[in-house]
Amino acid sequence: MCAVTQKETPLPAWSLYVADLGYFDLTWLGQLAKRVDGEKRFFLMRLKGQVKLYWRTGKQIELHGLLPQQIGQAIQYGVLVGARARLPARLIMIRVPEEVAEQRQERLREDAKKDGKQVTEEQLYLAQWIILITNVPIKRMSMAEALILVRLRWQIELLFKLWKTYGQVDEWQTKKPWRILCEFYGKLIAMLLQHWLLLLGCWHDPHRSIVKAAEVIRRAALRLMAALHADASVARVLHSIQRSMRSGCRLNTRKTHPNTSQLLLDGLDWPICELASLPVVELSGET
Repeated sequence: MCAVTQKETPLPAWSLYVADLGYFDLTWLGQLAKRVDGEKRFFLMRLKGQVKLYWRTGKQIELHGLLPQQIGQAIQYGVLVGARARLPARLIMIRVPEEVAEQRQERLREDAKKDGKQVTEEQLYLAQWIILITNVPIKRMSMAEALILVRLRWQIELLFKLWKTYGQVDEWQTKKPWRILCEFYGKLIAMLLQHWLLLLGCWHDPHRSIVKAAEVIRRAALRLMAALHADASVARVLHSIQRSMRSGCRLNTRKTHPNTSQLLLDGLDWPICELASLPVVELSGET
């Protein structure tokens, strides 16, 4: 699976492209879905509002007439996406519980307020459903698997949030532009070093907690700086960081709101109605 942010980035054959609505582009998705030298690439995304849908016969679809009305009910159809693109895809729709719909509606209002925009009644109405499009065949990906995989797009956001919350890369102590730039670059370098150590120490473990692992790195920062300054014992400090990560930087398993790693390994045991009711991922000490 790939979560790339630049359309020019070549994707491996048989990979799955998962992205948020900010990267919704039917032209790009059409190019991505073309079979090249017998190899395919796939996509999985939420459906962007106002995008027209059609049956294979060419008749336009009235989305409101297809939406499942019972909470937890899931329906899928084969459709064509876009007035011009007519991109073949599976349309997956799941009705979410009322409390989840209210959370999504509130988030829409907050985002619109930040951008100085107004939320439309259509947006608030459609927040009652999870609506996805994908070109992955049913035999390769079930609806439950689609619900689990589409949540993975939040993992990169959690990494950015880690940098902001603990690295404070978006905060500074001065109003002078050049000092702000120097402080920003200094913090960004620190976060890159932190990430390299995360890759070295625990990235391979699906049950890792990057929050706990980052705390281990911060505690060892002075020892690492001293070792670098003395040009000695750097390897010893790195091994110490690795040991600490492997011994205690794991997620606490949760029964009500499972971690992403739990969903990936055991998610098919969860009914679709329960997967649809899971809250939006937030960064915490358990992440």
